[in-house]
Amino acid sequence: MSRKIEMTGKQYGRLTVIRQKGQDAKNADLLWECQCSCGNVVVVDGSRYVVATFEVVAA
Repeated sequence: MSRKIEMTGKQYGRLTVIRQKGQDAKNADLLWECQCSCGNVVVVDGSRYVVATFEVVAA
């Protein structure tokens, strides 16, 4: 079982993590609600932060 990494308030590129939004039913990864600098709100799989491939989602 993996350890939860607290990401609330952290900024990754144009995304700022707002809060944990649940878990992905397929792979049990944590989901995080994030706000883009443009104002859009998206939910991102937490494992994407580790490999920094999420920035495409915000644009």
